[in-house]
Amino acid sequence: MTTWLTIIGVALFLLGSMLFMFIQIKFKKRIREQKNENFEVAKDQKWIYTKIILNTIAALLIICGTVLAFSKLYI
Repeated sequence: MTTWLTIIGVALFLLGSMLFMFIQIKFKKRIREQKNENFEVAKDQKWIYTKIILNTIAALLIICGTVLAFSKLYI
């Protein structure tokens, strides 16, 4: 049972990490595009709120994955 928890935990951790990196890369591209078009980054509030929500989901996946991956140490 604990082996499956470890596998699921590692998968969740990797999924959260990939989501976090994807968000950061996408946000940097967005900033570059807006700088090229002479827009202020702060004007795009919708994207900023979306980034915050997605980063929160990524952080929760990373935390849950870490807890599940190391849960066999405490069981």
